[in-house]
Amino acid sequence: MHWIDWDENSDPYFYENHHTPPVPLHEEDGVVESWIFYGSPKFSGKRLFLSPGARYQTSENRGSSASWSGRVRAPLAARR
Repeated sequence: MHWIDWDENSDPYFYENHHTPPVPLHEEDGVVESWIFYGSPKFSGKRLFLSPGARYQTSENRGSSASWSGRVRAPLAARR
């Protein structure tokens, strides 16, 4: 396991040294969209909060979705 940086991973201040807070992109009408994973050319991620009854349409065509609460409906093209 030589590829693991043990000093870095056992840092007692790991959170303080590596936490990237959410960066809001869009906030209106019960919708809050934020970047939550950023700063890497390999991956990125957004968080989307929708209040009950709120609607949101995205033009992004790549990636995947996950929902920890509520429901997510995949675009028609992704359900085929």
